Amino acid sequence: DALFRGQATPTSVVRRQTAVLLYNEARDLFNKEDWEGAIAKLEQVQALDLEFERDQVAALLAEAYYRAGMELVDQDRMEEAVRYFGRALELRPADEEIRDQERLASLYVAGLGYWGANWQGAVETLGVLYQIEPEYKDTRQRLYDAYVAYADALYDQDEWCAARDRYDSALTMATS
Repeated sequence: DALFRGQATPTSVVRRQTAVLLYNEARDLFNKEDWEGAIAKLEQVQALDLEFERDQVAALLAEAYYRAGMELVDQDRMEEAVRYFGRALELRPADEEIRDQERLASLYVAGLGYWGANWQGAVETLGVLYQIEPEYKDTRQRLYDAYVAYADALYDQDEWCAARDRYDSALTMATS
């Protein structure tokens, strides 16, 4: 019994003070555009006290997830970007900008997932991305390359008409 009385347990006051400290650190990191650091601190705040400044923490966290996702897109770390956009959407499901960025990044990842293994899938997926946002990353060049590779594969299978159609698609892209 004496052992239990000697152990300190966090009180609501200590928990609140810790939450305030973590929240202030998160805001500072956010203002310094250290998205990963801000995310870590804000997630600690939520783990410590889910009700502490609930709306403000959620808003900052959603924005930090989104901005971290955009930074990861710039670094070509697309799978991680998709995950961050997904987390941001959990907090702001109606945010069209986040939804659009998540969709673009997801289509790009899917298109690259087909690369070299399924040229038709690569063409179809990158084609959708190209229709939405032709200048997204290297989508234009990737789609062109996928058309040519798909046409080459069809040619090797003696499917000359289908190959010609894909070469024509590539040529159309090259001249547009």
